[in-house]
Amino acid sequence: KRQYDDEDLEWVHFITALRATGMPIVQIQRYVQLYQAGDFTISERKAMMLQHKKDIEHKIADLYRNLDKINYKLALYDVLEAQRNHADIKI
Repeated sequence: KRQYDDEDLEWVHFITALRATGMPIVQIQRYVQLYQAGDFTISERKAMMLQHKKDIEHKIADLYRNLDKINYKLALYDVLEAQRNHADIKI
């Protein structure tokens, strides 16, 4: 039975988070290699994280634009339903 310490678990959570945000496995492997190589790779690791952050921000902006389109369509449906319901009223 394997024993995992807190550092191992932190790595698992960190890698899981990177995958959940869409970082390719190849980039994660590269990041781990850089980490294992030592502190002289800090600048390169930071650059990788900054680029990934920018990629995520771009994806979020795209999602918000698409959400705006969906909200517009929903508002249009509200208007159409209100008009239809109003037309059904008999006096």
